[in-house]
Amino acid sequence: MGKAKPPTGLEKEFAVKADTAEIVTTQEKPAKKKAWGPVRWIGMLLILVLVCGGMITAYRYFIISAYPLQYEEYVEEAARDYGVDPALIYAVIRTESEFQPDAVSSQGAMGLMQLMPSTFEWLQDKRGQQPHYTEQQLCDPQINIDYGVYMLSILQQEFSDEVAVLSAYNAGMGITGRWLEDEDYSSDGRTLSSIPYDETRNYVQQVLASRDQYNSLYFDK
Repeated sequence: MGKAKPPTGLEKEFAVKADTAEIVTTQEKPAKKKAWGPVRWIGMLLILVLVCGGMITAYRYFIISAYPLQYEEYVEEAARDYGVDPALIYAVIRTESEFQPDAVSSQGAMGLMQLMPSTFEWLQDKRGQQPHYTEQQLCDPQINIDYGVYMLSILQQEFSDEVAVLSAYNAGMGITGRWLEDEDYSSDGRTLSSIPYDETRNYVQQVLASRDQYNSLYFDK
């Protein structure tokens, strides 16, 4: 058999063009991206609004659950009777007992506003309560709130500084009075610049933060 002739230049050029044409014709064409129409945009916006609205509703429900208005009738009555801010009353109850009427501390403080039985006796003597309520009646929400707010009103008359008022509610009037006389804790004898007891300092901060949250949620302050 004779040797095959090598392809000429023209034949090579034709073969390359044929191969290139075959590649182009067999390659898949890229799909065109569809532009979003107004209907799809509106749908996405509605979904976002619903999702955001649901998150806001859930957040507000969580906040309201964390800062409830329990025993509202008794709180409002005591606030009127003694001239004490209702937001402060709720904040004290929340911090003291988390609205548990039968709460008893390790020190023996009882009820919603965590009154010591000895303080309860003193308040009844001061007000001329006859006959005296029993210690167990500190777990009655109406009685506990009434006497707890009465105590707050006495402290507000005694101290002009709300930090001092809450310090006295937690640590006692005598201790708070000594802090006010100490230049390390008060520069003017009326306001506390610092509180040496960690428990009392944390207590005051928590009550004031809760009071602000109650004002924001319910009292437009």
